[in-house]
Amino acid sequence: MDIQEATLLLDIEGDITGDKVDEAFKKLASKLHPDKGGDTDDMARINKARDVLQEQASLRNLPAVIKQFELSIKEMNAVAREQRVLEKKVEKSEKEILYSATNKLKSYKNIALILAAISTGAIFLGKDLPKELTSSFTPEVGETPVSVSQPIESDLVKNAQLKVSKDSEKKDKPTLTAEESAALKKYESKMKEYLRYKGLAYQYEQQKAKSKQFTLMWYLLTFGIGIYAGFGAFIINQKIRRIEEELEEFLEDLSFKSHYAQILRDLFEDDLKDSWVFKDLFEAVSKNGRENKRLRPLLRGVSSKKITQLLINKGLESSSLIVKHSGRENGYEETYSLS
Repeated sequence: MDIQEATLLLDIEGDITGDKVDEAFKKLASKLHPDKGGDTDDMARINKARDVLQEQASLRNLPAVIKQFELSIKEMNAVAREQRVLEKKVEKSEKEILYSATNKLKSYKNIALILAAISTGAIFLGKDLPKELTSSFTPEVGETPVSVSQPIESDLVKNAQLKVSKDSEKKDKPTLTAEESAALKKYESKMKEYLRYKGLAYQYEQQKAKSKQFTLMWYLLTFGIGIYAGFGAFIINQKIRRIEEELEEFLEDLSFKSHYAQILRDLFEDDLKDSWVFKDLFEAVSKNGRENKRLRPLLRGVSSKKITQLLINKGLESSSLIVKHSGRENGYEETYSLS
């Protein structure tokens, strides 16, 4: 059965729609149904005609359905794009806040790690102290003096010394034989050399002891700096991790509308209006943000403006906020309210 025959059979004029087909079919069926005394073949024919025309009506409505489907897809894509933009804004705000809150701490941590590395190298790799350091505090330790034995006083030398002593008391000239004079002179020369050696040896031992003492102090100092710097780097790293965790927990709280609304109420001191602008929230964050346990750690190194922007972006992303774009009369200032 073709469309023309089906149209004539159901007596439909104008555009073929599903409602017209159903109405015409019911009208004929009330007369031709076997229960009403109609013929079975006639009923089968109008059933067939209804199916043909319903199919035709569906095909005619298909472009409108497709168009509506395309519009729905476009709306969904627009919503998805807007959501991605909001997510990127939140991500950007989060990175800016983390950078601001941890930038100085990371610099201090790097300096502490460098000091710790230098100290470790000075302890385990530095065998000799820099001469520039030692020369300022300790005399340079020279070579070990050549050992000189103490000369032995021979009987000849003793007799010569005795004669010199007696003649000195009498104020007479020494009465020494040539042999005694030569022996005494040789003894005195060796004794002078020996005493000079003793003086150099004493000076050498003093310098050596002082150098050892300074070396010990140097290594204790570098070890102390290394331990202190390493511990400081560990503490700073823990603080950085704590800030990251606090920001993550804060963002999770903002994902729940009830928590988000409570944070706003705290900031506005329970005077949260039906609508407000960026400036209102910025002033509330600047005034009351440090009293909020979630915001307090972040505001130590982050500006109130960045925190305000994060609150707005996160509220829009989680659909906790509704934004209304004002016109020229309000200076195109966006107005926000809880959804």
